[in-house]
Amino acid sequence: MRRRIPLVFIIFAFLVLAAACAKKPAAMVNGEKITQTDLDKAVALRLGPSAAGMKDSDKQTVRSRILQGLIAEKLATQEAKAKGIDVSDGEVDSQMARISQSYGKDVLAKQLKDMKIDMGTFKQALKERILIEKLMDSMVPAGSITDSDAMNFYKGKPSMFMAPPQVNVRLVQASTLEEADKIAAQMKSGGFDRVADKYLKSKTVGVGDYSWTPAGIYGPEMDKALSSLKEGSFGGPYKTHDGYLLISLKGRKPASPMDFNTVKARIEGMLLNQKRQQALMELISRKKASADIKIYN
Repeated sequence: MRRRIPLVFIIFAFLVLAAACAKKPAAMVNGEKITQTDLDKAVALRLGPSAAGMKDSDKQTVRSRILQGLIAEKLATQEAKAKGIDVSDGEVDSQMARISQSYGKDVLAKQLKDMKIDMGTFKQALKERILIEKLMDSMVPAGSITDSDAMNFYKGKPSMFMAPPQVNVRLVQASTLEEADKIAAQMKSGGFDRVADKYLKSKTVGVGDYSWTPAGIYGPEMDKALSSLKEGSFGGPYKTHDGYLLISLKGRKPASPMDFNTVKARIEGMLLNQKRQQALMELISRKKASADIKIYN
């Protein structure tokens, strides 16, 4: 399955695609234009409202950097086409469906409207972006990362692969303080679990059983309550936004290293992406050295 392409990258790719339509060039790359209009749009997209407070010299620096990015994109798409890499309409339609599902049709429509981009032009820009993705895939195919590569990265970055602290808890929730105090008194004499089991059967109050879960997922109120409890003890009532809690802390686990096999696929994906990005940068650097590039900006 092809990776999801961030929406901002696709809109940025449009700035390269539209270059052939405008008259005044900011640059020429092997005979293909990048226009002032598209460069202006890219600068506006990057700076947004912050442009108002920038010095002219800083704006020019950003403008020059963005132009270099547009040139790099142009070189990449030219290389992909030279290698015979193509993108079918079906691939574009599939990616469009994923984008609409991920970002929402309304968000996509607003982005395009703000940029004054029609859907046909957007789909063509998406095709260009997929083209670059396929170029990177061809240079560094899937499977290029070895087990040794992944293991070395795993050992070299131990802090990246730590499972968070975990807690094992059981909760009883009452709607009023009076009810919670009554249940707490019963637990002091009869034990937390025995009383909780009774209420679980009667379903008169809420009872929740949570096995090992990451600490910190329950929100600040419960986190504060848990921090005051020892393993094997219970406490409460604790006031929350929707009632009163009685909490039994069954156990704690400190942060611990995740097993390599658990994170292996994640590491391979990270390294593959890094390797592909590096290959693309090196390709663009080589192409720049021999390309016919004229900058008029």
